[in-house]
Amino acid sequence: MKRRPAHTPPVLAPTAYGCAAAVLGAVLYLVAVQTGSDACMAGALAILLSHIVSLGVALSAFLDKKWRGKAERTHRAARMVHRIARASADRRERITYKRIDQMGRVVATLTLGLPPRERGVYQESDKLVTTTGPLWLWRSNARTTMDGELLRPPANVDASGAADAAALAQHGPGAQVASELDTSLVRPYQRGDQMNAIAWRQTAHHGRLMSFEHRRITHARVLVVPDTSSATSPADADALASHTLATWESIQHSGRTGSARLHAFLADGEVQLDDDASVSRYCAALYPEPTQDATDARARAQRVVDTAHAVRAGQIIFITVDENSQIAHALAASDLAHLITAIEAKAAAQDKDEQESADTGTGANANAGADAAPAQTHPIARTLYGVLICAATFYPLLLLVQTMGKMFSPGEWNMTALYAFGLVCAEAALMEASPPSSAANTRRTSKPRRIPISAAQAARIALLAATTVALLAFGAITARQTLSQRADFALFKQIYEQPAMLGSLQLDGPIAPIINIVTIGVGTLYYGQWVPINVGFAGDAALVIIWCAIAMALRPLLLSRRSRPLVAAAPLIAQAAAFLLMGESAHLPQAGATILCGLILAALSHLPKDAMCADAPRSKGLLVRSITSASIASMVAIAAAAAAPAAISVSPASPFEIIPRQGILSNGAINPVLDLKRDLTRPGKSIALTYQADVAQTGASDDTVKTYGSLYLRLTTLGSFNSGTWVMGQNTAATGVALDEASPALSAFANAERLNSAAIGEVKTVQATISLDNVSSAHLPVPSNSFNITLADDMDDAGEQERDNARAAMDKLMWSQDGGAGTRDGSNVPRGFSYTATCAY
Repeated sequence: MKRRPAHTPPVLAPTAYGCAAAVLGAVLYLVAVQTGSDACMAGALAILLSHIVSLGVALSAFLDKKWRGKAERTHRAARMVHRIARASADRRERITYKRIDQMGRVVATLTLGLPPRERGVYQESDKLVTTTGPLWLWRSNARTTMDGELLRPPANVDASGAADAAALAQHGPGAQVASELDTSLVRPYQRGDQMNAIAWRQTAHHGRLMSFEHRRITHARVLVVPDTSSATSPADADALASHTLATWESIQHSGRTGSARLHAFLADGEVQLDDDASVSRYCAALYPEPTQDATDARARAQRVVDTAHAVRAGQIIFITVDENSQIAHALAASDLAHLITAIEAKAAAQDKDEQESADTGTGANANAGADAAPAQTHPIARTLYGVLICAATFYPLLLLVQTMGKMFSPGEWNMTALYAFGLVCAEAALMEASPPSSAANTRRTSKPRRIPISAAQAARIALLAATTVALLAFGAITARQTLSQRADFALFKQIYEQPAMLGSLQLDGPIAPIINIVTIGVGTLYYGQWVPINVGFAGDAALVIIWCAIAMALRPLLLSRRSRPLVAAAPLIAQAAAFLLMGESAHLPQAGATILCGLILAALSHLPKDAMCADAPRSKGLLVRSITSASIASMVAIAAAAAAPAAISVSPASPFEIIPRQGILSNGAINPVLDLKRDLTRPGKSIALTYQADVAQTGASDDTVKTYGSLYLRLTTLGSFNSGTWVMGQNTAATGVALDEASPALSAFANAERLNSAAIGEVKTVQATISLDNVSSAHLPVPSNSFNITLADDMDDAGEQERDNARAAMDKLMWSQDGGAGTRDGSNVPRGFSYTATCAY
C-alpha cells in the first residue's frame, strides 16, 4: 500500500495564540488612534514588540544548525543573544516511528512527542523539532531525517512454565545426545588408546607416548516454536511474546548451569533464529497475524518440521495461545509429534482491558504523548505559581475599578467590585495551585463501572460551586442593604413585590427583584447625566449587581490559561474611555504594570512539556524559563510604556473610525445639559488651542507691525439659541468657495490689499497663528473678518506625516456663507493642526 508522505508544517508561522494577540493589538491601536489614549497605544506597542521578540527567537532556533560549529565566526553579542533565545524558547520534538513486525513489514506509523512505551520494534524515520518563542506567538519547525531503531522487548515477562520447559529440554525424551569431545589436556599413554588419540608433539617433547584426554559431553538441541497465527489480538501477541522470551531465557540459563549443553533454536515456519539478540528482537516485534486457512497452516507446520530435522532437534517446545489452532493440529499429525511439548500462553483479562485502552490512545499504556503521567511538582512551586497568577490577574482588575471610579462617583459598588474580583482571582489561583488529578487519564474498560473521581477533582468541583454561591449571595445581600438604608417604602415595594418586565415578557420569582434593581438603577444613571456620573442609592445597588455579574462572566476567562491575558486589555480600554469622555490622561506606570501582568500571563499560558509530563526529557528547568520569560516581559512592558507618547504623536490617522469623535457641533447641535457639562466638570485644565496675533497697518509709511491683544475667535453661527438645544444656522455650511478666493461675506476686506489703501481709508490687518492642541471640530476657529487662511510656518518643522495630514486638511477647507471656514465633507480637523488666519478691521 502506498503511504502518503508526512505532513510538513511551514518553517515559520504564527501560532493561533499569536493571531489572536495580533487582532487584539490591532483593536488597541485603532482605539488609541481614535481616542489618543497613551494606555491603548502602549498595549498595542507591547503586542508588537512581543511579536518581534517571539519571531526573532523562533527564527534563531531555526538557524541554530547553521550557527552550530561556527562559534568562532559569530560575534560574542550574537552568541549571548542566541543563548538567551534558547533559554526562553520552548523546544518540542516529535519523532515519526515505523513499527516493524517479525517479518520486517511496516504495520504502523506513529508520530509521538515521547518515545513509545509499548512492546515493539520502531524504526525512527524523521524528527520534527518545533520551537516556540517566548509568549507563544511564533513557532518554527525543522524536520531532519533519522535512521535509528528503538527496541521495546516485552516488559512483563511471564516466567510461568518456563522452568519446566527448560528441565524438559534437558531430560525429556530424545533431548540428550551423547558425544565425545577432544580437549587440549594430555596424559601418559594407556593401553587401549586409539592411534588418533596420541599427541605426537607432546610425545616428542616428553620423550614418551602421550595421549589426548577424551571427555564425554551430553548435548541437547531444542527448537522453540511460537504459534504466531494463534495471536489474533495485541493482547494475545503480548502474551505469546512474553512466554516465548521467558522460555528462551530459561533454556539459555539452564544450558549454562545444567549437566547437558543446550543448543536452542527458534522457528515459526517463516524465520529461524539461534542467538539471544535476534530472539529478543523477534519477541519485541511480534505482531498479530491474519487467520490462516488449513493449507497455509499445513505448509507452515511442514517448514517447522523441516527445520527441526535440519537442526537435529531432540525436543520441540510449541508455544501457542490457542491449542486448537491449525498449526497445532498439523504438528500433531507430523512424524515429530512425540517430541512436541505444548505450552499455552493466555493473556489476563486486565491485560486485555489495558491493551484496549492503549488501542484508543487514552489508556495508561497508550503510545501518544498524553499517556505520560502528570508531573508531581513540589507543593511550594505550585503555591508560588498560584500566587503569581492571582497577583497578575488581580492588578488589571484593580486598575479597572479605579479607572471606572473616576467616571462614576464612589459608593458600595467600588468595594463590591474589588471583593468580587478578588474572589474570582483567588479561585483561579487555587485551581492552578491544586495538585493534578491522577484520574484524568483513566478510562472505562469493557466492563461497566463507575467513573472514579479523585479527591483533587472533588475539591475543584466544590471550589467552583462555593465561588458561584458566594458571588450570588454577596451581590444580592449588598444590593438589598444599599437600598434598605435610603430607599423609601414605595420604591422598596416596587422592587421586591412587583414582577419584572423585559419588554412584553413578565418575570416573577427570585430573579424579578434583581431585574427591577438593575432597570431602575441604570435609568437613574443614564438620564440627564454625563461623566463623571453622580451615583445615587438606586444606581449604586444596580452597579453592585452589575459588577458581580461581570465577575461571574470573567470566571471562564480567568480559569483558562489561554484566555487569561485578555484581562489586561480591560483597564487599557477603560483608560481610553476616560480620556475620551473626560480628558483624563492615563498614568503610564500603571499602564506599563498592567501590560507586564498581561505578558506574564501570556508567558504562563502554555505550560512547558517538562512540567506536564513526568517522563518527559528535562531540557532545562522551569525556573530558568520562567525567569527568562519574566525578564523579557518586563523589558517589553517598559519599552512599550516609554514609547507610547511618541507613537501617538507620529501615528497616522486611521482610514475609518471605530469610535466616532464627538467634535464640537459634530452633529449640528449642542445639548448644553450634557455636552457642556463635560467641559465644566473636567477635573483638570486642558489647553484647547494657542495663538499669537500680530497687527500690521496697511498704508502706513513704516508698515508698523506690533503685537495684538486678546483675539476673539469665532467657530460658527447659531441659528437657534435657547435653554434646550443650540442649533447651527443655515449659512454655516461650506459653499464650495476655496480659501484662495474671496470670502462671500467679506469681499470688501478681501480686496483691501488689492486696491489703493488711500481710496478706502486706513486698514489694519491682524495675522493670528493658531495651533489646535485639543480641539476636534469640522469648523475652524478663526478671527472675525478673516479673509485669508494658510498653513503656519511651524508646520515646515513638523514630521512628514503631520505635514501630509495638514495639507490634506487644508485641501478640504472652504469658506461658508457667514464668513467662517470648515471642511466640505464635515470631517474633523486633525488635532495639532497649525494655521495662520488673516483678518482686517
